[in-house]
Amino acid sequence: MSENIEDYVILDDEPISLISKLKKIPMTYYLVGVNVIVFLLIHITNFLIADNWLLVQLMKNTEAIALNGEIYRLFTAIFTHVDLYHIFFNCMALIILGKPIEQILGKWKFLIIFLVAGLFGSLASFIFSANNAIGASGGVFGLFGVHFYLLMINKKVYLKVFGNEIFKLLLINVVIGFLVPNIDYYGHFGGILGGFLATLSLGLGHKLKANKNLIVGMLLTCILFSGSLLYFDHNYQICRDGLDSYIDQANDAINRNDLLDLKETRAALKGSIPLLPPVPEADFILDQIDEIIEKAE
Repeated sequence: MSENIEDYVILDDEPISLISKLKKIPMTYYLVGVNVIVFLLIHITNFLIADNWLLVQLMKNTEAIALNGEIYRLFTAIFTHVDLYHIFFNCMALIILGKPIEQILGKWKFLIIFLVAGLFGSLASFIFSANNAIGASGGVFGLFGVHFYLLMINKKVYLKVFGNEIFKLLLINVVIGFLVPNIDYYGHFGGILGGFLATLSLGLGHKLKANKNLIVGMLLTCILFSGSLLYFDHNYQICRDGLDSYIDQANDAINRNDLLDLKETRAALKGSIPLLPPVPEADFILDQIDEIIEKAE
């Protein structure tokens, strides 16, 4: 009786390709990886080129965006960190909040939501704050926006699965944002809004599908970003262009001891300052003029 030797040979499974392995890695970890790489590059360039050279190129800078048109900063700021504790807590929050959402919506929807939320956070920071800003906080807070959407579509199921712990965590972070200095809470609220709107546009399920909400969401987002940048850039430019003239007028009034003229110059300067975005140089000049007027009176 003949036997087939293949019946006794244990064959190894076909090896999994590198590409297949990479596809199985959650998008959450890729985003963490990008943040870590940028963090390391910033500190490497500190040694090789100059301190904070790369940081200055990547951060959200209102003046650079408004006067030089460096809109890319709205995107690069999302992945930029300089302090170890900052990147650590943002990446931990991204992993803790991101993995369950990625499991629900899929990696590509999760990526889109994170990026849209981060961009909304950067735009809100640009509009409402003159301070430089960096960090993934806008994208991370956008994940809270996803939870608002999930709660909205089915409150009973949401509370059964997640409870209300997520919103307790959100409340704690909001309070911290107001109490701790140098935290860009404008970017946080912008991120929440962006995350909610992105999820509303994409809907549930892993597959990306063109639908009415997605098309409307894309159009509204394009209008919001382009309109905001054009409007606020224009106002910022006009105010900055007129500052030197107001400084000369104020100095001339001071040299002539003309308090009335100085007050009129102050009023004109005040009227030229746009409500948004803030122009810190103009506010500084106003404060100086106020001090001089107060002493003169």
